[in-house]
Amino acid sequence: MPITEDDQAKTAEPQAKTAEPQSTITVLQTTNVELQAELAANRKKKEMKALKVNDNDLIHLNIRGQKQLTFRATLCQARDSYLAKMFSGRLEESLERDEDGAVILDFNPEYFGLILDYLRIRKIALEIGKPIPLPEVTDDQLEHFNNLVQQLGLSGIVPKENAPSSKLGQHSPGATV
Repeated sequence: MPITEDDQAKTAEPQAKTAEPQSTITVLQTTNVELQAELAANRKKKEMKALKVNDNDLIHLNIRGQKQLTFRATLCQARDSYLAKMFSGRLEESLERDEDGAVILDFNPEYFGLILDYLRIRKIALEIGKPIPLPEVTDDQLEHFNNLVQQLGLSGIVPKENAPSSKLGQHSPGATV
């Protein structure tokens, strides 16, 4: 018995109904992937868009629960450092903040405090042309301190010689960041 056009239409109809939801799902999945890519690109553009920043902006920091306040210029002294990249304005909106709006940094607060104090002293010392004393770090702190300095891209402030407990009052004549 020959297949009529009616028979072909009846056979094709269930296949079309099955294919239609599958093609709709494929279109929706493709659209979802495209939208996700567009959202990611927009987020990246937003992150990379530099905020208007000023060297005198106060930066609130939360270093493992210890609050610090400093100027943007203090953090951005070493142009290629991790701190300068974080606080140059380009990544500012993407930084994790606590409930008070302070930027959260998961560093050892004691070592970070030494580094921050050094950067403050360095800024003033450079302005008045005085030598820059290095941070005082004991033997047992030196390795961890040096690791944080390296991580922050501030290797110029790593003490050439550590300051053992008996020599805490001695300073190196200066260093560069």
